[in-house]
Amino acid sequence: MKKFLSEYLRFSKKERWGLFSFVTVLVLLCFLPDWIGNSPADLQEVKLLSSTLDSTLSGSAEPGNDKETYSRYKSHDEKESGFSNKELFYFDPNTISASDWQRLGLNVRTAETIEHYKAKGGRFRKPEDLKKIWGLPPAFFERIQSYIRIDNPEVPSYPAAKNYHSSTTVLQVMLNKSDTADWIALPGIGSKLANRIIRFREKLGGFYAIEQVSETYGLSDSVFQTIKKQLVLDAGLITKIDINTATKEILKEHPYIRWNLAAAIIEYRNQHGPFTALDQIRNIQLVDEKTFLRLQPYLTLQ
Repeated sequence: MKKFLSEYLRFSKKERWGLFSFVTVLVLLCFLPDWIGNSPADLQEVKLLSSTLDSTLSGSAEPGNDKETYSRYKSHDEKESGFSNKELFYFDPNTISASDWQRLGLNVRTAETIEHYKAKGGRFRKPEDLKKIWGLPPAFFERIQSYIRIDNPEVPSYPAAKNYHSSTTVLQVMLNKSDTADWIALPGIGSKLANRIIRFREKLGGFYAIEQVSETYGLSDSVFQTIKKQLVLDAGLITKIDINTATKEILKEHPYIRWNLAAAIIEYRNQHGPFTALDQIRNIQLVDEKTFLRLQPYLTLQ
């Protein structure tokens, strides 16, 4: 028994120190919550830590790591919101510059969008017109709304700009050359509708008729009828699809073709060889006269 105890219950100096350290840590873990809850000094330290954290987040901390941490949080918040809380002053959105918008706290990209809109002939008649600007943060508008002062609100909102195709004082927009700001300048067209029109045009490959604009999702007939007389057709910019080389993936992306007709075109081409005339597409069962007339301007042969 003595030999057993000697061999198995005797600890080296290193092992004794390890066991002592383990027991010490275990005791501390057991009693630490009570010490923290009852010790005035510890409570004071917790309060001091809380005060330091609050001052750091409010920007009043001393220079150092805490201030750098606050700056990172502040920069992240500004990036997420699209603006920062900077200087406030009374202004006319029709006359201030991009740098003035940045003084108000707006990000550079949106400030440039506003300037581009004004350069194209756009004008703000009432504060709410600013909401048409693509990318303008709603919270930013709420912050500056009471500081907006618009002079001469009765002046027509959309005078003709020198870069537009216009022979009168009525603003005219080129169907296939216009950008988002051009469309926003039209009555009843906000940033969302303008972007939908542009995306629809890109998927089509361009407009070959003014009436195609009315097919844009969300564009009401009343708004289309209002702007119709201000649209100018430039059909020479149509992008065409070669039906002898296009893949099914390319064909099905076109709004007038989609997947079922794309598959039928590919199958017909595989069975009968390359198309020698566009009229041959009429032989496909899914292509009626209306479909053919809609597709013809977008198709070509090589």
